[in-house]
Amino acid sequence: MPWLPLLQAMFCPHQTGEDLLGPPPESGWRTVALPSGLAITLWSAGRYDSQLAQTIRKAKYGPRWAAGRCLTDLMAHTGRSGIWQFQPTLMPIPPDPARLARRGFHLPAEMAKQLGRQHRCPVLLRCLDKPLSTPVQAGLRRRDRLEGLRGQFEIRGTLPKHSQVVLVDDVFTTGATLAVAALALKDVGAEVIGAVVLSVVQAPLEPSLKSRHVMRALPRRAGRTSDPTQHR
Repeated sequence: MPWLPLLQAMFCPHQTGEDLLGPPPESGWRTVALPSGLAITLWSAGRYDSQLAQTIRKAKYGPRWAAGRCLTDLMAHTGRSGIWQFQPTLMPIPPDPARLARRGFHLPAEMAKQLGRQHRCPVLLRCLDKPLSTPVQAGLRRRDRLEGLRGQFEIRGTLPKHSQVVLVDDVFTTGATLAVAALALKDVGAEVIGAVVLSVVQAPLEPSLKSRHVMRALPRRAGRTSDPTQHR
């Protein structure tokens, strides 16, 4: 039962995710295609199975602070990627305003702060905004989620031109949320090159190697293309 230590963490908040778990058994980076066609590099700790899902629900809906601490400590295992050499800006997917008011806790924001400390990357907690509440997306198909979220995100403030962004969210279901957020950022000249999530519900789409979106998703430095999924 590889996720049993996650449940134990609810009673051991002083321990870190690394102490409890070591590298999560199904964690890692991969290149995936979002529903919009954009290819990004994605890190996840594992599948949305019963134990991991239960811990996420306790952190989000409890809220159980010890469970949230255990989950954010899993960010310690995101380092095996060249994506961090580009010092991307970290942005959590914004919460639904009505649900945030009820919960008082936003897990992706805590994950982003942990990633920023670990990789020494800038963190913008309120740049990506969701001013209006939307219906619950659970149970919707990929296309319905994409249409339901289109136009829901706004950019607050000014980003440096050609900013490279890594989005942070708790659960990857269809990729629609990341896709819509990436489109909003593209409109202001920023580029989403990756995402970090805790778990994956549906298997992400595999990008076509012939797709121009794949090449756009790989950052460039000093005239050469570097694959951010490559291990250091």
